[in-house]
Amino acid sequence: MIVSNVVQQGAEAVISLVDGKIVKERVEKGYRLKELDNKLRLRRTRGEAKILGKLSKVIDVPLVVEVDKFEIKMEFIDGMKLSEELENLDWREVCKKIGFLVGRMHDVGIVHGDLTTSNMIWKDGSEGENGLSGGKVYFIDFGLGFHSDKIEDKAVDLHLLKQALGAKHYGIAEGGEGDEKGKGGFEMVLEGYGADKRDEIIKRIEVIEKRGRYK
Repeated sequence: MIVSNVVQQGAEAVISLVDGKIVKERVEKGYRLKELDNKLRLRRTRGEAKILGKLSKVIDVPLVVEVDKFEIKMEFIDGMKLSEELENLDWREVCKKIGFLVGRMHDVGIVHGDLTTSNMIWKDGSEGENGLSGGKVYFIDFGLGFHSDKIEDKAVDLHLLKQALGAKHYGIAEGGEGDEKGKGGFEMVLEGYGADKRDEIIKRIEVIEKRGRYK
């Protein structure tokens, strides 16, 4: 018997848990010509699967099991979304690890496109490469991911994460008075971030922020 449960339904895709695997199906868009819609969904499905395959060699992501037209079947990561649990963990170490993983992702020319803690899963009871005893951070949902070696694109990725931490995790987003270690969540992300051209990327974040303020 096939056991299936819808986990999440969005504008672009339906994500279901089917017999212990995650199935992501890109939904049909009625406002587009059918031929064009099929081409776009097929290209994006294959593109996301390729990104996951490439990243699986350098960071923790769900392993792709099968790709069939508009569907990706992948490993189910039995863990907790960091959007809900970050403050309950050793968040400084977790944020530092996140930075390290983003750096590795950027170094192989992948930009996530939606880099928030909602797209990160913490899994207890294992140890990832280069640190964080007791657990791993998995990156998920590369539906907006793309290949790029541009400084700007990588800086935008990090800027989005900074905004997400400030909105969802405002209590730990910044250090300051009363914080014995002094560093907030995004500072710890940058401490762990060791990508090539790191300094240029971080400087570009400041430029992006200034652009936003003067719009």
